[in-house]
Amino acid sequence: IDEARAAAARDADPRTLFDALARDLLNLANAPASVTLGRLAETTTSNVEAYRDYRDGVRALNRWQLGRADSLLARATALDSTFALAHYKRALTRGWRDPGDSVQYVALDAAMRHAGRLPERERALLDAYRTLARAFDAQRHTDTTASRTRLAEAQRKYEAIVARDSGDAEAWYGLGDAYRHDQGDPQRTALSWTRALRAFNR
Repeated sequence: IDEARAAAARDADPRTLFDALARDLLNLANAPASVTLGRLAETTTSNVEAYRDYRDGVRALNRWQLGRADSLLARATALDSTFALAHYKRALTRGWRDPGDSVQYVALDAAMRHAGRLPERERALLDAYRTLARAFDAQRHTDTTASRTRLAEAQRKYEAIVARDSGDAEAWYGLGDAYRHDQGDPQRTALSWTRALRAFNR
């Protein structure tokens, strides 16, 4: 049995241990040299309390505890206003809680302003979701042309992500959502919903 271990002081930031263990485990598994890892502390936040709120907020979001998720993610961004991932996840949460809520767009803008240190995948997901949110906003304002244009753009962006990694569940879900809202005449709607179901199933 091969083992990988890492240790630090009890009060130290544990994320450097996560990074070290991930590298060691990939080495044990003989992962190809092309596999790259982001550095967790650098791509999230230097504030450990903000990271804990973000972590707990994402757990709450994944359990559909939207009120709790929103509160935790809001606290994370209050502790570190440059925490792009926390802004992004809060935008997702607000989009599910109250579509069209202005807080969602404020959070998306903040996430984009601070997205420079994010890994490529997270930047791509953020960009695709912002396009999708703008499509939904155009739908609410009955701007059919803008909505369809932005939905098609969001679909292309999510398709590019799953083309790079066919196991990216978050991207498949976003793609399904982009297809699901692409409606029109019965034939267009049927095709969109078929594509959406395939993406959701993936």
